[in-house]
Amino acid sequence: MISRLRSHFGMAGLVVAMVALIAALGGGAVAASGGDNATASAQGKQGKPGKRGKTGPAGPAGPAGPVGPAGPAGPAGPAGERGIQGIQGTAGTAGKSVVVATEPKGANCKEGGASFAAEGSAVKKYACNGSPWTAGGTLPVGSTQTGSWYGTVGESGGTKAPISFPVPLVAPLAEANAVIVPKDGTDANCDDGVAPAAGPEHPEADSGYVCAFVADTEGTAFPAVIHKSGIQSTAGASTAGAFVIIGGAEGSTAFGTFAVTG
Repeated sequence: MISRLRSHFGMAGLVVAMVALIAALGGGAVAASGGDNATASAQGKQGKPGKRGKTGPAGPAGPAGPVGPAGPAGPAGPAGERGIQGIQGTAGTAGKSVVVATEPKGANCKEGGASFAAEGSAVKKYACNGSPWTAGGTLPVGSTQTGSWYGTVGESGGTKAPISFPVPLVAPLAEANAVIVPKDGTDANCDDGVAPAAGPEHPEADSGYVCAFVADTEGTAFPAVIHKSGIQSTAGASTAGAFVIIGGAEGSTAFGTFAVTG
C-alpha cells in the first residue's frame, strides 16, 4: 500500500499524507477525550443541605427490663471511735431509815402492835393488832382514815356536806378538835411534819382531830365550820362523822377531803 501511495504522491507527498493521517488520528482522540469532559461538566452541582427540621414527639416508653440480680454485700465498715465518758453525777442525799418498834398494849394500841417513825422524828404511826372492822370495833389511837366531801349551796344560802367515818371513833370530838383548813392554807393540828406536806391530796390529822381540807370553791361558797352529825348546830364531830357547813350564794359549790385520827 505504501508503494502505491509513493507512486501516486511521490516521496514528499507521502510524508505529507502520513503527517496528516497522524494529525487526524490525534485530533479524534482529543475530540473523544474532550467529549467525556464535556459530559462531566454538563452534570448539575450538588446543592447545599437544607435546614434541620423540628424534633418529632418522643415515642412511647419501652417496657421495663427484668430486675437484675442483687449485688454482693459490701464489706463491714470499721468500728467507730469510743465516745467520751460522761461526767459522774454527784452523790444523792442519804435517805432516812424508818424505825420500827413493838408497841405494847395500852392507849396507842389496845391489843398491842407496832409503831413506825422516820429516823430522828418523834412523830409515830401505829399498826395495831386486831381489826377495827369487827363488830363493835373503833378506830385505834394513832390510826387515820380519810375521805372526801362536796356540797352545793341551796336557796337558804347554805348547805351541809357530809363526811362519814367508816370506822367509828371511840368518843366524839369537841369543837376545838374539828378544823377546816382553807384552800392553800395550813394548820399545826392537821400536819404531822413529815413529807409529803399535808393538803387536799394528802389529808392529815393529829391524834384526836378531824381536819377538813378545802380543795376548791366555785361562786361565793365558803366552808365555815364542822358540825356533829345528827346534832343540829353543834360544832365538833360525832363518833360516826360530821358535816362541813358551807355558806354562799345559791348554786355555789365547795369540795375537798378530810382526815380523822383516833
